[in-house]
Amino acid sequence: RDGAEAPPAPEELRIRGNAFFQQGAYAEAVEAYTLALASLRDGRRHHQGPREEEDGAGAATFVKVLTNRSAAYAKLGQWPESLVDAQRAADSDPSSVRAQYRRGLALAALDCLAEALEAVAAARALDPANAQLRSLEAEVQARVRLGFQSGRAGEVEQHR
Repeated sequence: RDGAEAPPAPEELRIRGNAFFQQGAYAEAVEAYTLALASLRDGRRHHQGPREEEDGAGAATFVKVLTNRSAAYAKLGQWPESLVDAQRAADSDPSSVRAQYRRGLALAALDCLAEALEAVAAARALDPANAQLRSLEAEVQARVRLGFQSGRAGEVEQHR
């Protein structure tokens, strides 16, 4: 090498993204998390090792970065992007409560209520006592009931 500095490691970029997130700089957090994911991909290419999803420490970082970026997208109101990251994280680690929670949150925001309940149920199976999950589940169930009652009211009105 010619003395050039090595690019930041994925974990360092994730921590940088977390700092932006804590400051409310969500777009900058998304950028840092995106760079972390690219760094994971580049590291995999250069080392010809297992995919980051299959490599222990790399897999954990991969899932953390995806769930963090999902949260940042959510704060920006970019729910489709939030869902994509949450789904990728859940696919990589089905036992990740955070990934399933983020997936449920994004699905609920996108009015995919049945799928949101499925994601929350998957997360609750992993962590039944989680208050955040219970709260999300109650909120989505209430929206389903409201939608059902509204739909039934419309049917009753049509039959009058």
